[in-house]
Amino acid sequence: MARAGFEHRLFLECLLDSSGHKPTKAEPVDVRELEAKDADAFVAFRQGPSVDLFHARLQCGQRCFAAFIESRLASVSWAVEDQATLWALNADFRVEDGTAYIFDSYTHPEFRGKRLQSSIFQRIFEYCRDKNVGKVVTFVAATNTANLRSRTRLGFAVTGAVRRLRFGPLVWYLSTGGAPELERHGSRK
Repeated sequence: MARAGFEHRLFLECLLDSSGHKPTKAEPVDVRELEAKDADAFVAFRQGPSVDLFHARLQCGQRCFAAFIESRLASVSWAVEDQATLWALNADFRVEDGTAYIFDSYTHPEFRGKRLQSSIFQRIFEYCRDKNVGKVVTFVAATNTANLRSRTRLGFAVTGAVRRLRFGPLVWYLSTGGAPELERHGSRK
């Protein structure tokens, strides 16, 4: 039997140099960028990615920002400014110049509801401004209303959508609005 499926992600943008970006009230926490020495702590926290994947991400210019509560890793988000992969749809896309893409955000269940991602995003926004990056983009599952609410509070607006239709080995992508064109992961030469 062939595998079939349909997935839908919303594309959100936040302009950092305009009234679009709204700083939000967040829990006072320690937010910092993770380094290679943090690999074991990240893998134990995230329980999925390997140490090798963590190092590979750092080596290709991806950055991991993390919130700590009482020295415990509580929440993370990754950011990149070049070529990116939307892992949920197994698709690659090019990040526009002057733009950062935030992805793979996760908060440990024990710390949810404390707006830790708001604190992390504020730190990412500071990093982006220092690098003269004026826009931040992300994808949110169309059914994830909590994540969508969180991003909207931070000043993100839905500007497009991507859809993937899969039937066995055949895959089609449809990008609408301001969403980037997607290519099947690894198909770019």
